[in-house]
Amino acid sequence: MLGHKLHKDLGRVKNMLPNVPTTDVKANIDSGKLTVDGIELVAGDLTVQCYLKLPHTSEGQYATHTDNDVVVRLDNQVHPELIGEWLIREVINWVQKIWKKADLQATNDLNVYYCFEEGLGAELQDALKEHAEAC
Repeated sequence: MLGHKLHKDLGRVKNMLPNVPTTDVKANIDSGKLTVDGIELVAGDLTVQCYLKLPHTSEGQYATHTDNDVVVRLDNQVHPELIGEWLIREVINWVQKIWKKADLQATNDLNVYYCFEEGLGAELQDALKEHAEAC
């Protein structure tokens, strides 16, 4: 679209856009107008997207997303101290699904039995002991 409007000036605008000050870009969001190298652009000519530049050392550690108003950075690493909490939540969710499927009421008692094959389930057993009050 912009190519039809600018014709031969498109390359000039494209080259100058990275040099536009942040304050001018913010003003464009409010007013819908932006002047780049003497060429006036109006609402609909540009799409302004917010992003968060992360250091190279954090590659794979964070996920980011934006809706153009807010940028969210999520730490997506597995932290050992949170694994037990995650496991317990999964167990509770699994028990609640069985409870619901059996059409039990909240006042009904439920005993859950489990066993592990030799050498398996150590993390879950540790989580059950550590978070016994949640179960």
